[in-house]
Amino acid sequence: MKDLRHVIEQFGLATGIGGLHPGPDGAVRITLQGGEQIGLEAQHDTLVVSQVFAVPHATRMQLLTALQLADARQLAGMPALQLGLFGRGAEMRLLLASRLPASQADPGVIAQTLAAMRNWFLRWRAAST
Repeated sequence: MKDLRHVIEQFGLATGIGGLHPGPDGAVRITLQGGEQIGLEAQHDTLVVSQVFAVPHATRMQLLTALQLADARQLAGMPALQLGLFGRGAEMRLLLASRLPASQADPGVIAQTLAAMRNWFLRWRAAST
């Protein structure tokens, strides 16, 4: 079985983020310049890949659309997309996550998963305006 902590470190090196080491819980969180957050977490034989996007003052209809899109347009060739919502008003955030089996986890697949999540979010945002 792959060492998922090592896969996370390899992803950091491949993306120019040297010294990307998971904490004792097997997780690492990165905040990008635009405020988006990326999370990688080793959980036994699964790597959880997540992104958090700001969705200030999202309406119920927009959130319903997000749930419908997640159900109808799962990421092609990727594990199921999971959604979570937290915060209120201007502080609302949308969490997107996918679980990668250890056997499929490598820096390229992590990058593809993150790009697919970002594209999903941009499509949802365009459809919600």
